[in-house]
Amino acid sequence: MFDEVKNGFVRVLDILMSTSRLTYASVGVGLLVAFLYFKLFFQDASQFGEDAKNTAKLEYMRSSVFFPFRWLYDRTDFQWSELKIIIWIGLSVGSGILAYYQLPEWFPNLFR
Repeated sequence: MFDEVKNGFVRVLDILMSTSRLTYASVGVGLLVAFLYFKLFFQDASQFGEDAKNTAKLEYMRSSVFFPFRWLYDRTDFQWSELKIIIWIGLSVGSGILAYYQLPEWFPNLFR
């Protein structure tokens, strides 16, 4: 068992050592955008937790088992929470992908 853990750790370390600077920079840009937009979309961590719970409740409401109790919930709040999370993740991932393709053009000597 220890050998399996050791081999897994060596594989992860090998992947991290062979990754290019461009990939690290792109992931960094994506995380930076996620951090900056977090405050814009969600005021604090409790608001994010509430939106995550609302998104999970929306999935339960879509199932046919809870169909009779749909009138108990304000569907607009749940849909808005889901939309905020999707837009936040989309902006962050999209920024990382765009950085991967744009950084070599902006800084050709740094990312060869």
